[in-house]
Amino acid sequence: MCEGLIMVDKARTVYGLLTFMLFITVFCSSTQVARAQEDIILTSYNGFPITSEFYVVLGEVQNVGSKPIKNVILDIEFQLNSSEGTFSDTDTIALPVILEGRRSPFIYWINNASLAAQIRSFQVSIKSYEIEVETVPARLNITSYAYIPVQNSILVFLVNEGDSQVFSASVYATYYDSSQEVIGVHSEATFYLNSSEGEFFNITYPFTENLEEVKWYSLTAVSINPTYVTKEDVVFAPFSVNGENGENGGFQSVVTVFIILIVFSFVVLVGAYAVAKIKKRTRLRNKRRRKHTQKSNQSAVGDLARDSQNRTVSIKALDMKVVCKFRTKV
Repeated sequence: MCEGLIMVDKARTVYGLLTFMLFITVFCSSTQVARAQEDIILTSYNGFPITSEFYVVLGEVQNVGSKPIKNVILDIEFQLNSSEGTFSDTDTIALPVILEGRRSPFIYWINNASLAAQIRSFQVSIKSYEIEVETVPARLNITSYAYIPVQNSILVFLVNEGDSQVFSASVYATYYDSSQEVIGVHSEATFYLNSSEGEFFNITYPFTENLEEVKWYSLTAVSINPTYVTKEDVVFAPFSVNGENGENGGFQSVVTVFIILIVFSFVVLVGAYAVAKIKKRTRLRNKRRRKHTQKSNQSAVGDLARDSQNRTVSIKALDMKVVCKFRTKV
């Protein structure tokens, strides 16, 4: 009887422990979900077809936590018009690491024309991420940026202020409509960027379908090997098609340098063209002179030859006269 009671007590104890462990697991999972909602959020996202062959989904996430975040994975689920119902996929964001308070764009392409034509709606969510425990150097500096009205592009000058060469340095531009909803993402990259050196990036808006809707843009940059991020991002700078009310940071310096480079290149080309023309004229002039000199020399030689021949004939005629007179006297 006592053994039976002991077995019942053990069973109750094990059941209580299992219940407690299950409660702790659920609580920790709920805490993780809550923490995920606090650390990183989707600020906005959008999607639309490009011609009849592609579909693009783009948007932006923001680190609202107190530590850097890395390896952010997105879950994208599409509702289709066909009988298949849904289609889902995962994707990463543009930046490998997001510092506290920073934003990162993302862009996802569907290159299957038949699938793109069936999309009715979609939903984007944050699937997972990790906390970055190591310090991420903020050694890329966007020293100047300028809106270029003629091209509807953004000219950016990025400087590597780190102590080592970086590979795959990229500048990302995120475009927004009047409500600051993301409607475009584009980037330009360079293979490497030496320490203490800078480079121009000309980022053109990639979509003609909604160009007129663009009102704002943001800029950020990142490099790989080693991983550097920007000292400070450009956030919500005014963008206006055809250059009305477009904001430019360090506009005068960038545009001045750009214009100087263009003018200098033009002057060099004009100078090279002028020098080439002068050399060509000089060669033609020298060629004409050589031909004239050759003709003059040939004419002089001919005159000398004819004069020598005439003298020889005169001498022979004189000799004949002398011989004839001598014979007559004899």
